[in-house]
Formats: sequence, C-alpha cells, structure tokens
Amino acid sequence: MSLVNAVRDKVIEYGIKIYNDYGVEENEYVFFVEDMILFINEKEKTIGVSFQATTKPDRVGSLTLILDQLKTDINIMDSFVFDTENRYISGDKAFKLIEAKQEEDVIREFLKKQTYQHMLLSADCHEC
Repeated sequence: MSLVNAVRDKVIEYGIKIYNDYGVEENEYVFFVEDMILFINEKEKTIGVSFQATTKPDRVGSLTLILDQLKTDINIMDSFVFDTENRYISGDKAFKLIEAKQEEDVIREFLKKQTYQHMLLSADCHEC
C-alpha cells in the first residue's frame, strides 16, 4: 500500500476531516486536513506535518500519535495560519498574527460591554 493511501485511510479511520489533497510533484502529495497540513514524500517515505497555530497541545499530541501508527518518519514543521486574505503565514509570524487577533477581540468585547453598560445606566426608563 502506498504511503498516500495509508495516510488517507488513517485520517479517515480517526474521523479527521480531509479538506483537500493533491499531488504537487512526482511522488509528493499534500493533504489539507483538520488542524494540520500533511506533506507526503512517497519516494522517501516521510510525512511533514504543519499544525495550525491555534491547535491546542493535547490535540497536537493526539494527531502526532495517530500519524506515528503509520511507522514512517514524521517531520514536524512550523505552525501556520491563513490571514484575512487567505495567505499562508507560518512560524513566529503566525503566532504574532494570532496574538494581534486575540487583542483585537478582547478590545472589541470590552467596548461592547462598556456600550451596553452605558446604555443601561443612561437609559430613560419610565416603566422601571
């Protein structure tokens, strides 16, 4: 059985969603799956794994153990995210992008609560 088919079967066995998979070059394939991208080299019998930067450590561990069942070399690569324009961002830049997004979300939530609080405190409520 080819490594590509073994990876596909293993991913399906554990209910991991496959978004897309395709050949890149001769003997090289890419799988876009839930929480990670898999780079498979059929000739060298290796799998490169890039985890989405927002994937929690326990999920990374579980996914790594699932792939380890394939008894092949696994290379962990930089984590990644896609920005608002669907560009692939990896490594430290990915984590900085996530951090900035989280800061924006916290500020947005704070302002939302402040607006609600102001509306409640300053509302002219005749029926209260």
